Amino acid sequence: MMDSITQKAGIIAAAAFGVVLVSSAGYSSVSAQGLPEGFKKGDLSPEPSADMIEAGKRVYFTKCVWCHGVDGAGDGPGADRLWPRPRNFNQGTFKIRHTASGELPLFDAKKPIAGQNDLFETVTHGLPGSAMPPWEGILSEEQRLQVLSFVTTQLVKDRKFTDKQSETQTILQLADLKPKPATDESKKRGSELIVEKKCVECHGMEGRGDGNAFNLKDDWGFSIQPANWHKCWNFRGSRQDPYNVANIFRTFSTGVNGTPMPSFADNTTVDERWDIANFVSSLCERDTLGNPLPIDPLTDKPKINFVIPSDLVEGEIPADIEHEAWQKAPKRIVAMGGQITHKPRNFVNRIDDIWVRSLYNDKYIVYLLE
Repeated sequence: MMDSITQKAGIIAAAAFGVVLVSSAGYSSVSAQGLPEGFKKGDLSPEPSADMIEAGKRVYFTKCVWCHGVDGAGDGPGADRLWPRPRNFNQGTFKIRHTASGELPLFDAKKPIAGQNDLFETVTHGLPGSAMPPWEGILSEEQRLQVLSFVTTQLVKDRKFTDKQSETQTILQLADLKPKPATDESKKRGSELIVEKKCVECHGMEGRGDGNAFNLKDDWGFSIQPANWHKCWNFRGSRQDPYNVANIFRTFSTGVNGTPMPSFADNTTVDERWDIANFVSSLCERDTLGNPLPIDPLTDKPKINFVIPSDLVEGEIPADIEHEAWQKAPKRIVAMGGQITHKPRNFVNRIDDIWVRSLYNDKYIVYLLE
């Protein structure tokens, strides 16, 4: 794996000297059909049956109304206590899709197929980093299709999924696009591209979601924070598979509707998007051997081990945190939450966990908090 310090230094140097990078010769970000590379035109799905819609209404008012509200405006009784806010269905703006920027997501009440039914996958896997849980195991496959039939026909009010005059579907052919190997060269190119494409302005020089774009708002006027690339388990579209670079590639290709996150399909090639995805994925926390962390299916966060081990060091404990002893010491995650309950409580804490390592010798035990 490419050394993280070298990566960071490369990003900062490129930004400081205003490096402008040129796409490789022979590549085009637009296909011969005038579509972004990697996309094809698709057909709108038929409207669900009246029986599916009616059955979905019963599911919605049993399970979903508490957050999304009676009219699907994201204003249910629990909405004010949640961040990010529940989705307002009325405008037909959905974040996680295989469709081009601004388009409706894929939904077909008869095809619960991965990669071909965005809304079904969202309900099935939930949206990590938010209060939207995975409904698989709680609602049957049929119930998930039913409730989506109700949402897409009755609660999406400003658009219509079957409107062939106003709606189009330009679909990312993700299943046909072979991931690019995550070589050092690919990750280095990705680190350069995030500067060129100005990703660092929002996501920060180290990809921690702490760039210069303050006070970002979503389409409904609520505060929004750029993703922290070091915590891939919080990526909304991770589909409970946070280390899968294909999910990152999809997000860069389609953008995140309703947020300031744009699509990069028009100004990057497929090859460049894989480079970006490989670099972003490389920043996500891993164990000391470079392996993905085990994710708790109940929380969609790294599994918590309540015992913090400490490695024995002969002689002095190194003061340099880059020392081999510290780098080999196992890390443990400690989840954090606000403790002050006096109004107004700050539910949106920027630091929601810390990582702990420990070394000891015959005199001292030292803890490193990150």
